[in-house]
Amino acid sequence: MASRTQPVLYVDELTLRPWTVADVPALSAAYADPAIRHWHSRSMTWSEAGLWVSAANRGWTDEIAANWAVADTERLVGRISLRTVDLEDGLAEIGYWVVPSARGRGIAPRTLVAVSNWAIDELGLHRLELQHSTRNEPSCRVAEKAGYSLEARNGARPCMMTGGTICTCTCESTTVTPHEPSMAVRGHRLQRGC
Repeated sequence: MASRTQPVLYVDELTLRPWTVADVPALSAAYADPAIRHWHSRSMTWSEAGLWVSAANRGWTDEIAANWAVADTERLVGRISLRTVDLEDGLAEIGYWVVPSARGRGIAPRTLVAVSNWAIDELGLHRLELQHSTRNEPSCRVAEKAGYSLEARNGARPCMMTGGTICTCTCESTTVTPHEPSMAVRGHRLQRGC
């Protein structure tokens, strides 16, 4: 990862690009949303957002993460990231959010599919995990639309911050068919999701 520039990805009208300091006000505003704050267990001041942008971009050069700002024209509408990237074992965890004004447009599943394609095809990963609370029904729907398969509902692993238990959905390059063919991760067969 460090030997190349983080790619800019395009999904219909959306641009997935590395974060910049110009994103700080919109990033801080996004974390003021009650749903984002609840499911991601934090708020973010402008100062914290500036530090977060620096750390997000360092994740790429340190080969431990890939973070994209999701923009609709020039307006920030979401975030998608590969966290805990393990290049040696070909694994990563994926996370995302969408700002309230952009919800209901299929942004999360479309960007999830695009980043999954890139991670498998270009980065060479073979397993992506999406973990969320069983009480986060929108995330369950996103995982399903993108073709992630339900691997486990970890009853023994409660989600302390948000209630419910942790649900692990996975995308592997060797599983079955996606729930919505239009959302399929290109070239990979995926099982039906959560």
